[in-house]
Amino acid sequence: MHLFLITILILGIGLFMPADGHARDLSELIEDVLRNNPRVLSAEKDANAVKARIPQASALPDPMFKYSFMGEMLETRLGPQEDMIEIEQEIPFPGKLTAKRRMASAEFESATADFEAVTRDVIFQTRSAVYDLWAVNRRLELLRQTRDWYAPLAASRLAGYAGGESSQKEALMTQSDLVMIEQDIAMLEQQKDTLQAKLQELLNTREELSDFDVDAEIKLPEQEPLLEDLLARLDANPDLRRAESMVKRETHGLKLARQDNRPDIKIGFQYIGIGDDPMITDPDAGRDAWAVPVTISLPIWQNRIRAGIREAKNGLESAEAMRRQIGNEIIFELKKAYYEYVSQKKVTLLYRDALIPQAEAASASEEAGYESGGKDLEAWVLSRRRLLEMRAMYAQTLAQTLKSFAEIEKITGDISDKGHDL
Repeated sequence: MHLFLITILILGIGLFMPADGHARDLSELIEDVLRNNPRVLSAEKDANAVKARIPQASALPDPMFKYSFMGEMLETRLGPQEDMIEIEQEIPFPGKLTAKRRMASAEFESATADFEAVTRDVIFQTRSAVYDLWAVNRRLELLRQTRDWYAPLAASRLAGYAGGESSQKEALMTQSDLVMIEQDIAMLEQQKDTLQAKLQELLNTREELSDFDVDAEIKLPEQEPLLEDLLARLDANPDLRRAESMVKRETHGLKLARQDNRPDIKIGFQYIGIGDDPMITDPDAGRDAWAVPVTISLPIWQNRIRAGIREAKNGLESAEAMRRQIGNEIIFELKKAYYEYVSQKKVTLLYRDALIPQAEAASASEEAGYESGGKDLEAWVLSRRRLLEMRAMYAQTLAQTLKSFAEIEKITGDISDKGHDL
């Protein structure tokens, strides 16, 4: 069997050798990512931009200032009108500005939920990349140790074959295994470079990654989170909150559409300059005039208003349907991640507590038999390969278990629970 699956967990070895003796843990790395990741920064700015719309939505329209210069022959009984100054303010019907403000507030709630969703997704991507990188480093460590152990054996078998002490089969087998080990090391190095590039993307940097150590993070919860408890936490899911915010926005939008049947008011003040006319003998001749005009809109075009109400109703029904759909999708994603986590954890513990100890005992027995001359080299190598495959599957299921748990926390939020090392 190809040695691609060879791996082992070697706790206590950091991902990098720190220059100053200190390595960041996973929480510190996540903090750096959240400070520098462009997606997170962009989502935060988007939320701030939407927040700035709230006072705009509830503000009165700007007042209008008008100045009119009168032409000739515009006479009144007090004299000719020379010019007119007017200030006018539109006042929407009570409740319209409130509805607009509540719509803007709902949009801000949606943008805040978007920001949290992006933050959770970036944290999940960071954790997944770190777990994978952690496993790759340990597989590389094992492969290099295996190569260092296997190279002298292969060399001795090759020399023994040349001297007639070993069979051609043993010499070819050991040389072939060495080639496969080198291939696996090269492949894992490529995977390591890819994962480091992913973390550089998340950190928004092209520089080499600073040191971090996540050995302490490789643990599973002591107690199984109950699915019922996780389902009860879904109200805080950002995708569901965003959908709920859209329902609120469309609800206020429908109220606003119905208020189009209500008239708006414009109130103003006019000051009219009256010139002198020697032909007018009235005592008030030349006195300036003023007026307070009031304008009321007449919402009589029901074809427009009713169409707007129908549009708002359909928008609300669409938002409610989308909320139900997103709720169903989130429940499915949570159950999927939960069942994967439970299954992967059982398999991980099976490898750790049963299969690996059995493979270790079998390998030790075959090694003792080979060294005593009772068994051939192939049986020993096969038993050792079997042990390495068990450790490889253990590492794979462990990494997948941690990623499934991270997926659960992405959906439900952080699950505070102490863990035990594996």
